[in-house]
Amino acid sequence: MNDYKEILKTLLLQYYSPQEEEHSEQVYKSTLQVLKMALGVLPTEPIDQHDVYEALTELGFTIELVQEREEETYLWKMYRKTLP
Repeated sequence: MNDYKEILKTLLLQYYSPQEEEHSEQVYKSTLQVLKMALGVLPTEPIDQHDVYEALTELGFTIELVQEREEETYLWKMYRKTLP
């Protein structure tokens, strides 16, 4: 299972950064949204939201309270990298 978490970390850092970079775009995603992004390449059984939470925390992503539609939600603050 740790191998899948490491793959998830690699995928995340390829397209997202926990810190702002030149030309990066700030986005917010839930733990479930990040898990759904990975389900295209990772098996659903050995990885779950707990693994995603741990990976995001270990990589240094932070949580912010965000106004979405008419309610406030805690979401992961991420910076989408500009691809060459």
